[in-house]
Amino acid sequence: MAFHNPNRWWPKENISDIVDKYIKVYQLDLLITFDRGRISGHRNHKSIAFRIEYYIEKSSKTPLINEISTASFIFEFSSIIDIFRPIIKFLPRLFRSLFSTKFPFIFSSPNDQRILFVSSPFRYFKGLKAVHVHRSQMIWYRHIYTTFSRHMFINDLDKYQQLHYYYLFFFSPVKYSFSFCSFLQSIME
Repeated sequence: MAFHNPNRWWPKENISDIVDKYIKVYQLDLLITFDRGRISGHRNHKSIAFRIEYYIEKSSKTPLINEISTASFIFEFSSIIDIFRPIIKFLPRLFRSLFSTKFPFIFSSPNDQRILFVSSPFRYFKGLKAVHVHRSQMIWYRHIYTTFSRHMFINDLDKYQQLHYYYLFFFSPVKYSFSFCSFLQSIME
């Protein structure tokens, strides 16, 4: 089965087996996915979404799942400039984290429903390098996307609540690296 055709639905068994392999090999305990498919509308991404649901149904143990919150179109191409808006949203949580142990009678512990990822310049360039591995995908507008997309720099995640579409990124706390491009590479071989 050729997985390099973005206009085809990919077979659920194959995707499920590959996901299972990566979870076991890298001992993943966190899956990061797009929220309800608003970031990308590609057919192959949608097929991965349904195939991940199949994996969850057949698997006895799945890792924790978080979803990347899609930025509105206004902020989608704001690059790093949009950093202040999510940080302001996360300030109450930050204060609760800092002071809940010192003053538990005033500050409650922060909930673990939301996570904020801000890429350092090093991580941005590492992500850029990972995207450029797929030379056939790097057409002119992808260069614009990787330069200006907020999602290359800032991502706020919500804890997964119920089954719906899954777009797949792997995150390994042990390795501290995203392995999405490695995953794509393995299915394109």
